[in-house]
Amino acid sequence: MIFDKTAVKNLMPMLMQNIGYAVSFTCLLFALHLLRACTKPIRHRLPCVLLCSLFFVFAFQYGFLSLMLANGKIGLSAGFPGLMRPVLALLICPLMFLYFVAASDWDFKLRPIHTLHLIPALIIGAQMFSGVFIFNVDLAIIIVFSAYAVALLWRARRGPTQFELLGASKDKHYFALIGSAALLALSVCIEGFVIFDIASGRGLTGSLSLLINLCMDLCVIAIVLSAALQRPSPFDWLYTPAPQTPSQDDKANVTAFENLVQTERLYAQENLGLGTIAKRLNLSRRRLSESINRVYGESYSAHMNGLRVNAAKTLLSAHPEMAMIDIMYDAGFWSKSSFNKEFRARENMSPSDYQTQTHTQTQAQNTGTQKRPS
Repeated sequence: MIFDKTAVKNLMPMLMQNIGYAVSFTCLLFALHLLRACTKPIRHRLPCVLLCSLFFVFAFQYGFLSLMLANGKIGLSAGFPGLMRPVLALLICPLMFLYFVAASDWDFKLRPIHTLHLIPALIIGAQMFSGVFIFNVDLAIIIVFSAYAVALLWRARRGPTQFELLGASKDKHYFALIGSAALLALSVCIEGFVIFDIASGRGLTGSLSLLINLCMDLCVIAIVLSAALQRPSPFDWLYTPAPQTPSQDDKANVTAFENLVQTERLYAQENLGLGTIAKRLNLSRRRLSESINRVYGESYSAHMNGLRVNAAKTLLSAHPEMAMIDIMYDAGFWSKSSFNKEFRARENMSPSDYQTQTHTQTQAQNTGTQKRPS
């Protein structure tokens, strides 16, 4: 059988367009499904919003790409789709990274400092719409994707235990974390090949690298959707309803938990997982986690950090002669940064300031007692 190279070459643009539209439509469906979940009273709204935003970005990204392939134009000549594609590409990495952070830490909240993740997209967006180019757009995308691939791999060194609260989805999310880092690294390589194809005159419609990239992305999206349709699904935890009024069982579970933790000072042990305590109480990890959340209104890790801060406060007040490092270790903190961060978050001051304030108050009380007439 003889293949007509010209026919194959003419078929490529249509094939890439259809694959792009398929990826865009599939991502849009999943994004709308997540958006519906976000409108309900769910416990983990932030990670759900981040994942929903990520798939909306994917949907528009591939939709715009298909429009560009249909017109056979790239960059500024492609109009609005060409202006928006680089900006959307630079939003993918921050949303992906923040989702995994929120999935591993249920107390994570977006703060003003997290807007720094938007700087590359804002700079490139300003360039695209103003027509004044200071930074190379393709190089910026490659650098950002490479940086976030490294950042995700750096988080992966913590192992699957960082997703411990996800229960059965723990390992799947850990593999997804590593897979996302690998996908970003592979995207960097493919981006380089696409740039080479465009520079050599093949353009977007003749880029075999882009076709391979689209097929790869379609496979990844298909895997994600098939996982979402499974029962149980790795995403079931996203749809968990907001905590309700604690039941008598919840209170009994928390009482047993509190007695064990306080009696044996378990909060002072390094890397003590919720699963270990749950096993000692003959409870499932998820059941104990839900009871703690309903009774205290915070997660297991946040509550344990609160116990450590209280222990540190007691030591700072009762033993002003103790070195700060000894107080830190005795209370259950194993790094200065986490000690200062958690203490400041709960007391609005550093441990040193708290010690100074407590010592000053104690001296004032002692002075007042001595001056009091008999």
